[in-house]
Amino acid sequence: MRPYFDIKMLMQNPKFPYAMELLEYFKKRTVPDKGLLEKLYGASKTDILQKQIGLFFENNYKENFVIRKHDYEAPVEIYNTRTNLEQDLDYQKIHNDIIEGREPELYYLRKFYGNFSEQIQFLYSKYLKYNLKRRCELPAASHLNRVAGVAIKLNFNSDGSFKYGAVAGLHDVIEDLFPVIKDENGNHYDFEHYKDFIEKYIPEEVREEIKILSNHYDMILAYVVKYLRDTDKAMTKNNILDMLKYMTSKEQWELNKYIRKMIVLIEKDNSLNEKEIIDDIKWKCYYELYLNGIATASKSMNNFRLFEIKGIDLLDNFHGKDVLSVDGRIRNIKKNIMWAKLGYSLSSTWMPLNNHIRECMEDAFVAAECIVLRDLLQEQSSIDFVMAGLIKFKKLEDVFYIS
Repeated sequence: MRPYFDIKMLMQNPKFPYAMELLEYFKKRTVPDKGLLEKLYGASKTDILQKQIGLFFENNYKENFVIRKHDYEAPVEIYNTRTNLEQDLDYQKIHNDIIEGREPELYYLRKFYGNFSEQIQFLYSKYLKYNLKRRCELPAASHLNRVAGVAIKLNFNSDGSFKYGAVAGLHDVIEDLFPVIKDENGNHYDFEHYKDFIEKYIPEEVREEIKILSNHYDMILAYVVKYLRDTDKAMTKNNILDMLKYMTSKEQWELNKYIRKMIVLIEKDNSLNEKEIIDDIKWKCYYELYLNGIATASKSMNNFRLFEIKGIDLLDNFHGKDVLSVDGRIRNIKKNIMWAKLGYSLSSTWMPLNNHIRECMEDAFVAAECIVLRDLLQEQSSIDFVMAGLIKFKKLEDVFYIS
């Protein structure tokens, strides 16, 4: 959703136009004039702030940059659809049951999920049983139901089938339930029994689509990290690769196709930062393997519904971004930009997809500006907050510039 509330709140500050002008200097990577800095922070700080900003861009030199421009006419289809969805009394009943920790009733589920309603009800009950929650402390199944509701209201079930509504409503089930759910003997599923979990819990008609939308790379990396910690081994590139290669020796594992892709990616990447290697690998796998995998699968099927569901998923996470830390918000914004850039690379003529790409891109751009502007509008500790704004600006360069 376009962060109207954020920007309107900032615009109430009488110094907002000056902060916006300072952000434009940042985008051009130039030192602002003293008059502008004086209007924002007073005359006594202009010299030191000019030096601070100049040195920052000197130390973070960037050439041949193209500043992203606002798409003021970007559609707001997903935003408006979510707003309209919330007026649906049947949706309200389902969602309120989930929020209050009750299993939603089949009578209401059938309007949205049709022949998948029993499985949706069963799996959402597992979310409640295992008390799965999001960072905001709301039940995790609420996110699934919101994403599905938006997809359904956008006519993803227009062919008379309930398939894509169900895919949207179950898109996180593998990642959420596989680590916590227990089999009939009371044991947690492990990777060796991943196939058993899939066959028991994921409806066959939507199985492949939900697997494509699941970030298996995150699950595998979490397993590797736990093993290395449990065995008191260092988080190094070689140790991670050794563990991944050991895992592929178990030929029966269905997850091997994902593990092998991770091995190839990590082996050829010489830019991994050993101090932040887990985050580096997660980020690279997210874009190069996971998001690209969804895009490739969508293109090969000549059906962009899966890719669109991922976009709705990201925008729903973006919608609740304020519960995240600043770094979490920045990661969330960058994920939206990644999805949008990848969407453009598909060169699709499918207008709904292109509208959603434009919406996602503009939302992320406005949100990135808000994050920096909040710092530039702080009345005290200006030297600190201007530097904080510069650091956030650098982290968000993928948003501010066209690569």
